[in-house]
Amino acid sequence: MVDVQRWYTSAQFQKSALYLLIVLALGQGVVAIWFRDGDFEWHRNYGQQFLERQEKRDHYLPARGFMDVPLALTPYVVARAISYVLCVAALVLCWQTWSKLGHREFTVTPSVAFAAGVFAVGIMLPFLLRDLDECGLQIFLLTLLTLGGWALARGRAWQAGLFLATAASYKAVPIIALPFLVWKRQWRAAGWMVVFLALWSAAPALYNGWDYNVEAHQRWIAESRRFKEAKQAYPSLLDREPQLIYNVSLYALIARNLETYPPGHSLYVKHRLLKQFGNLEPAAAYYVMHGILGVIALAFLWRTRLAWTQESLPAEWAAVCAFCTLVSPLCWKQHLIVLLPCAFLVWRRVLSEATPIRWQWAVLGMVTFISIAGRRSIAGDFSDVMLSYKFDTLAMLTLLVWTLTPHGNKQAQG
Repeated sequence: MVDVQRWYTSAQFQKSALYLLIVLALGQGVVAIWFRDGDFEWHRNYGQQFLERQEKRDHYLPARGFMDVPLALTPYVVARAISYVLCVAALVLCWQTWSKLGHREFTVTPSVAFAAGVFAVGIMLPFLLRDLDECGLQIFLLTLLTLGGWALARGRAWQAGLFLATAASYKAVPIIALPFLVWKRQWRAAGWMVVFLALWSAAPALYNGWDYNVEAHQRWIAESRRFKEAKQAYPSLLDREPQLIYNVSLYALIARNLETYPPGHSLYVKHRLLKQFGNLEPAAAYYVMHGILGVIALAFLWRTRLAWTQESLPAEWAAVCAFCTLVSPLCWKQHLIVLLPCAFLVWRRVLSEATPIRWQWAVLGMVTFISIAGRRSIAGDFSDVMLSYKFDTLAMLTLLVWTLTPHGNKQAQG
């Protein structure tokens, strides 16, 4: 084992970073619990609507309404406080779990693993703070995916199926884990995932009855079909919400470069530095966009075509986590926190190099700059230009591709 002492492995740095993270968590907790509402309030209302059997067109599965019931049954501030404490604990659990998964890729000393976690939080800080404003709704998704990956690494098929089915019921896009398990010949885990998906689909009937549960699923299917039939390259909620520049999904990134949006359009941003490149008709843009997504999917499948090994699983599973948010038609900045494992694994590689590689630090510095500088409080109106270009999406894709790139680190650095 090579033990190279650097500033980020020193006891002073580690102690200072730990204190800073604790202060950050406490300060953000005060803000999130008493001074924010946002999506947390929406999901609390969603749980209440489930209890009252209110018919509602939505893109969430009925099981999510069932999961949101505890939020509706708890006093608002108490619910936020409990959720916030749980999400911070979940973050710690994610770090511990990915540290163990990372050791399967290659071994590093505890000081490097801790520093990688700190730097990963730093590079993703704006997205993390935004999700903490919502008391960790996306952190819970990340935790379910993380626990699913850890169960796979240990050969616990039924546990993997449980966590991944719960993630797919919590938010539909993680259903992509099922075909990926089949692709990786994880038959038992895939089978258990189907079983638990069926159980989660049936769970709302425990309160609302079977007939109402069937009707709720029919409404969800009809709403999904309505979105598909609209054939929008740049996704939206149609009559419920227009196309927004805040969408940082892969769909939005590709569509933005295939279409031109005129003045007065919800996606039009007036700025001398803003360029619109493509000018396809909406239908053509829709099909071209899906063709590009298909190429990306094929490239990922080719990259992950071999059977899992102890070394390959962490990076490939981090990529699956990343796709669970990037290929969601609607992806807001706080959703990008699901790429935290990619950031962590990349930082592990960089910090464990025997000799620092300048271009790696430069790329990570650029990704950090994009994630931080894109905030409206810093960039002002130019943040709309950055959102239109989808710089955040491009930065996260950089981490994703880097995670999937073969590496040569095989021994620990201190």
